[in-house]
Amino acid sequence: MMREDFRYFLLGLWQRHKLDRVAPLSAVELDVAAYLQHGPNYRVIMAFREFGKSYITCAYVTWRLWLDASLTTIISSASQPLCKNAVNLIRFWIDDTPWLEALAGRREMRERTGAIEFDVAGHRGKDPSVAAVSITSQLTGRRAMLIVADDVETYETTLTRTQRTILEERTREYTNVVHKRGGHIVFLGCPQHMESVYEPIYKTGIYSLRSWPIRYPAADTRAVNIAPIIAEAVKKGDAQAGDPTCPHRFTQTDIDRLEASNGRSRFSMQFDLHLGIATELVSPLRLEDFICFDCNPHKAPVTITWGRHSTHYGYTRIEDIPSVGMEGDGWYGPIMYDDDWAPYARKILFVDASQGQHDETAWAVVGQLHGYLYVLAVDAYIGPHSTANLDRILGDAERFEVNELIFEEQGGGATLAQLIKPLLRDKFKAPGPGCPDGWACGVDTVHSTGQKEVRIIETLEAPMNQHRIVVNTTVARDQKLAVQITQITRDRRSLDSDDRIDALASAVKQFTGVLAQDARARAAELKQSTIDEAMAARWGAAVDEASWIHYP
Repeated sequence: MMREDFRYFLLGLWQRHKLDRVAPLSAVELDVAAYLQHGPNYRVIMAFREFGKSYITCAYVTWRLWLDASLTTIISSASQPLCKNAVNLIRFWIDDTPWLEALAGRREMRERTGAIEFDVAGHRGKDPSVAAVSITSQLTGRRAMLIVADDVETYETTLTRTQRTILEERTREYTNVVHKRGGHIVFLGCPQHMESVYEPIYKTGIYSLRSWPIRYPAADTRAVNIAPIIAEAVKKGDAQAGDPTCPHRFTQTDIDRLEASNGRSRFSMQFDLHLGIATELVSPLRLEDFICFDCNPHKAPVTITWGRHSTHYGYTRIEDIPSVGMEGDGWYGPIMYDDDWAPYARKILFVDASQGQHDETAWAVVGQLHGYLYVLAVDAYIGPHSTANLDRILGDAERFEVNELIFEEQGGGATLAQLIKPLLRDKFKAPGPGCPDGWACGVDTVHSTGQKEVRIIETLEAPMNQHRIVVNTTVARDQKLAVQITQITRDRRSLDSDDRIDALASAVKQFTGVLAQDARARAAELKQSTIDEAMAARWGAAVDEASWIHYP
């Protein structure tokens, strides 16, 4: 049965190595296994991240070797270490599975036993049984009966248009390497970019494509060629659109968490497996995902909730602020906010210094309370770092009583930080009338890496999708900032000017750790601690709840 049906082999291998305990196989994973065995020679298997498609396909390679020791295979990935890991996994299974031990290579027979390529027992020929060859390595001169292209599309290989073009050209080389008669090419992966390499591969007509998304798709899905086992379940009513396809791996709660942490566009590509991403996902930041609110410089509501319509306030769309976003986009106020207000836990002013005479030196003031970020001010100037211009930055620092002044180290930010320190010392306030705690502010610099546009989007998209960023009404009226928010894409130089959104994203990034906290739970804790403090002050000691007398 194992020889005739790869699914039985897979189940046996999983049980032997106890993989069924950590990565159990359902009908969905076994459907991928069946497609590996019976699908067309040239095929693309798209399955969501952490599906286990690489492990299943390594098992498929092992099974093919078990059936035919003359098989030659190339494992290709984005980097050599990834290919090597796959090769070593196959070798481990051969060495440690009783019914596969006869495949183990023998040095005395001059069979290859290296970490990058090896032969199974009885293999003869110029090319190894299994070889690790990264997408960036030389493929010319090699031959194989089976090529597995495992996650050749990654963030790094799709960062620029040039890199995406190179990746597409290299994937075409596989058809020149595989044996023309009976050869197989299997692509594994999920889209990593709006211009995914899997789309032109599929459109060549040479490859068949099948996808297994993390959720049962809606009728208007942009996923391509949904696996029949998934499409039929929705059609027959056995599953509803939006339900998890593999609840034994990811529950609905897990999926909600992944969508929130990855952001709308990334989740759409990597988990829902959408190709040809729609315009709203090419420009993934939308004004409607913010909460627009008249922020106080020193305190904020204990809780605040986003929504488009509430029974108390009605329609929350703020009509008097023009929208520069796509059709239907705009600013929305909260549907509810708490009557109790508390001081911000932390406030920073982030400065992105200009890198040329036509660039802006921009800064953003952001406060944090209970996992919500309040954008209190965004401003900028063009020109020299004169005393008058630096006073504008310091004026906002003093007005909002920020705890830290943080400068982007690149582009002259480190120098600007030194220039501003003596001016900041003059702003120092000792405790006294009108400022009982006094005011002083630290100065620091940070260094950013990676493509700017990608960094900005990936910093802002997830907290915006969770509606955790509150924007001061005065900031919302800044048309330059709004244009930058709604028109930025992951392409280099997608904006003529990006200084204001860069300052905002850099400020938000400083709060990455606190965004993980549960805002409602934290607010409840604060209220309870306030009650406890009041009771302790009234009764002179903490109250022991166990000693309370409860009355009906």
